[in-house]
Amino acid sequence: MLKRTLCALVAAIALVSFSAPAMADYHHKMRVRGTVESVDASQKTFSVKERDGKVITFRVDDRSEFEVENRDRDDRDVPFSELKAGDRVKVKAYRGEQPHLVDDVDIYR
Repeated sequence: MLKRTLCALVAAIALVSFSAPAMADYHHKMRVRGTVESVDASQKTFSVKERDGKVITFRVDDRSEFEVENRDRDDRDVPFSELKAGDRVKVKAYRGEQPHLVDDVDIYR
């Protein structure tokens, strides 16, 4: 009985230690500011070019949120389909497998 419990404990520790690095990256958010370079509605992805010229690609799921930020009017939630090339954006996304998964996007027009 003790041997079986010990084997199960060792297996559980090994599983957690091998999966922890991947999970840790996934749960840390990144923030990116830039201009939308391209939008691929069929793949649910878009690319943002930062000031330094680096282009980062993001993917969208059903939980991703988009909001148009206006100086003169109230901010409003919009669907992914409203995102256009040339929009200035601030993206919050999860680090991990690329393209990075979007949490939310503020669109400045």
